[in-house]
Amino acid sequence: MVAALRSLRLLGAMDDRNDLTPLGQHLAAMPVDAQIGKMLIYGAILRCPEQTLTMAAGLSSRSIFLRDVLADETKVRLSGRYMSDHIALLKAVEGWQALRQESERKEYCQKLGLHAEGLKQLWEIRKQVSKSVVAAKLSLDHATRFDKHICVYV
Repeated sequence: MVAALRSLRLLGAMDDRNDLTPLGQHLAAMPVDAQIGKMLIYGAILRCPEQTLTMAAGLSSRSIFLRDVLADETKVRLSGRYMSDHIALLKAVEGWQALRQESERKEYCQKLGLHAEGLKQLWEIRKQVSKSVVAAKLSLDHATRFDKHICVYV
């Protein structure tokens, strides 16, 4: 319990008297790990909630990348010069979501070494997390506007 309190203090969720801070009150309203909750809050503040929701769901579920050479190549290609698993995840989910038919999504997953059921699970978790963000009264007003100066992935 001491470690948990220390962790919450380090996140800024509790003060020295063990009272919840305003950040802690928001985090308490969210059914996710406190670190992921803080990431979601910053995503809302920095006006990139859609990307942050996807990353939060990705961190809360199993990997969408299969464990093979094709998936490794896909990660490298999708992450580009940033060499970031998070950017690879964002781009993989974005490509999958752009396809509407199940057969297209299945083919996309096979072609890129992605776990089709894992992507479906990630998307369901993302919807649940999105509801918790709204319930915590965090703004998703900027969800349709991508601020390229703050949330950049190429």
